[in-house]
Amino acid sequence: MAFNPKSVSNKVRWTLLLLVLSAISVGGLMAYVREPNRPVAHKSEKRSPSKGVVNKDAERILKSMSDYMNNLSEFSCKSNGYFEYIDDSTDQKIQMNNTSSTFVKRPNKIKVERKGDVADMEYFYDGKQITVFGKKLKYYAQADAPDNIDKAIDFGRDALNIETPGADLFYTNLQKGLMEDVISGIYVGKGWAGGKECHHLAFKGNETDWQIWVEDSPAPLPRKYVITSKKIEQSPDYSIEINEWNTSPKLSSDLFTFKAPKGAKKINFIKNNISEEAKSIR
Repeated sequence: MAFNPKSVSNKVRWTLLLLVLSAISVGGLMAYVREPNRPVAHKSEKRSPSKGVVNKDAERILKSMSDYMNNLSEFSCKSNGYFEYIDDSTDQKIQMNNTSSTFVKRPNKIKVERKGDVADMEYFYDGKQITVFGKKLKYYAQADAPDNIDKAIDFGRDALNIETPGADLFYTNLQKGLMEDVISGIYVGKGWAGGKECHHLAFKGNETDWQIWVEDSPAPLPRKYVITSKKIEQSPDYSIEINEWNTSPKLSSDLFTFKAPKGAKKINFIKNNISEEAKSIR
């Protein structure tokens, strides 16, 4: 939903790309967001486990979610996302919102449509290329990519310095990726997210802390995901809440292929520095 704790700086660059493609000036260092929640504490669970302890219930529920997601050959979902940035002039967290529609067809296709305060954009991965398109100004960035979802996500992160929207939910082995940086985890209790009763899990890591709400049903789908970036000043959070899932859509391959509209202009992906073309439209 997407987060490698090693990629905090990449997330900043990814946000810069969205800002550039949307013709919005960069007002400060962008990170990701927090939404207040009121979890119900699980009576038998200690609130502060010692380093290295992951509660067995939390581990079991996370594995059931991972196994279920891994068995889906294609799916789509609609979500609301929230992120914060730190305002330079006031040193205050500012929350920004977005809505997304996501489509995944394994083994090698992703499309994300995202609209909100920061960007009106589309992300395409068609098994051959990654494309990010800013709809307001019709600017797009495009690069050749590996031929499966896992490798394409890693390629985007490592080579292009972008974060595939919702990437945590697309990996072949969700649990392995999510648990990479974890040092402890707890089962918080039953909660409510995405219109469904859920199991609320919380994990601590070296770089990030994160929480996930897993639907309490025969279809243990992720319904909410919150990441706290501990290494960034004021620990901004990113949150996504998934309100609608379709686990058996009939997705055409054409849906994942970007076709540049008339008048669209190609620019470079942002790597360590903003490209000259990008600078010109800020």
